[in-house]
Amino acid sequence: MTRGQRVVRLGPTPSGSRAFESHGATETIEAQLAVAAIARPVVVPGVNDHAPHGPPRGGPVKRRYLYLLLFSVPIVLGAAVVAFAVFGAAAGILWLFLAGDTPWPSAAHTLLGAVFALAFAASALAFTSWAYAVGQQEETAAALNVKHAWAAAGATALLLLAVVAYQWHVGNIGPRTDGVLCADFCRAEGFAGSGMPPRHAGAATCTCFDPEGREAVTVPMETVVPRKPL
Repeated sequence: MTRGQRVVRLGPTPSGSRAFESHGATETIEAQLAVAAIARPVVVPGVNDHAPHGPPRGGPVKRRYLYLLLFSVPIVLGAAVVAFAVFGAAAGILWLFLAGDTPWPSAAHTLLGAVFALAFAASALAFTSWAYAVGQQEETAAALNVKHAWAAAGATALLLLAVVAYQWHVGNIGPRTDGVLCADFCRAEGFAGSGMPPRHAGAATCTCFDPEGREAVTVPMETVVPRKPL
């Protein structure tokens, strides 16, 4: 009989044999407990319990960062619109109260550039903070809010449409307006500025101004660009 084996007897046994059987059973249980203790994984507090044969798996992207990605295009477009609006207002103030029609100093251009950059950065930071806060509030939801996704797509489409409409209005895309043609003509002739009379004034003319803001030459629009007969 090998040590560690338990012998089962059907009949009565002497006291010595019963003691031997009890001792063998105890040794067998102790061996099983030792093997289980060796096979049990050791868990160290503060250390992730990853699988031994594979890299750790990353969790899903937090909703706050997903919202930043979702609203990234509207944030950039909206910040650009706000910056151009502030830039136009600052340029108008400089033209009305400081520089006027005289040549502007280089400091004025630097100031306008700084105003544009600050307005863009401030508005982009405000829009980004709003998107981050909304995404943080939505992290408790089970799925992405479909209304927010449609809002991001709609805001992108509206802002792009506004940019295209403005560029069409000023003549940068599409057919060029008379004001753009007049400005190009005066700039090509070396004048500092250009202007046109109101539409209801009658004759369509183009006026070019010298650096002092005085009228230098006025020509009919027919000489600026040939017009097709109606």
